[in-house]
Amino acid sequence: MLWKFVIFHVPLVHKSTAVMREWLTPCSAPLGASSEAFYEHEHLPGAVNLPAADIDRQARVVLPDAAVPIVVHGAHRHDRHRQAAAAELRRLGFRDVREYVEGKEGWILAGLPTARGDHDHT
Repeated sequence: MLWKFVIFHVPLVHKSTAVMREWLTPCSAPLGASSEAFYEHEHLPGAVNLPAADIDRQARVVLPDAAVPIVVHGAHRHDRHRQAAAAELRRLGFRDVREYVEGKEGWILAGLPTARGDHDHT
């Protein structure tokens, strides 16, 4: 699987699902900050999971190019994992880290497709 991601000097935080869809270009993909079980149950299509607790030791493996944009999302708007993951990525030098505040919940409420395991569905 080829992973492409999202990163900015000024943090971008946006709650709009419409803006999130614009951020997801061919050169970017969502980064989930959930537990592996939560991710496997259902996630945004194309998302790569990197739990906030694993970012320090796994970010450079999963995200080898610090210049490529990263869109971090969590389960819902109050998910602290998203905030922690985005802050840690910025601390590690990733330059274009964006936050999708509505998270998976907002994505689903907008009627957009999701995936389970390695399979996309609606």
